[in-house]
Amino acid sequence: MKHLRNYLTLLLVALLGTLTFIACDKDKDDDSDSSSDSIVGTWTGDHPRYKEYTMEYSFKSDKTYTETRTEFIDGTSYSSTENGTYRTVDDELLLTPKSGSGKDCVHIYKYSIVGNKLTMSLTAIEGVSGESLNKETYVLTRKK
Repeated sequence: MKHLRNYLTLLLVALLGTLTFIACDKDKDDDSDSSSDSIVGTWTGDHPRYKEYTMEYSFKSDKTYTETRTEFIDGTSYSSTENGTYRTVDDELLLTPKSGSGKDCVHIYKYSIVGNKLTMSLTAIEGVSGESLNKETYVLTRKK
């Protein structure tokens, strides 16, 4: 009988310990997604379809980003830059470019980071139909 009581006491302590850890788990609805910390930095790579294009994304800890695309034509480089804000929700990266028109659209990417590689796959742009969307995947390397 004493062994049974010790066994039940040990089982109760283990169950309470498990419930304590589950109750302290971070709520998924919290906007302060800590995974966005791992995206902070500068990432570079080539455009998947146009090899004469290079891309650079810089994500800052204040939730702003800069995207620079450079095209090389006959030895001359031409660059364009886009600025905006970003946020991460689970495995989605949402980029909101600043526009002069006051109409912001959100670019939605599925993303993952493995080692020093960032993979971003465009899944949607709010307000753009799926048929006209080039759903490209970018593989970028963290710049040192």
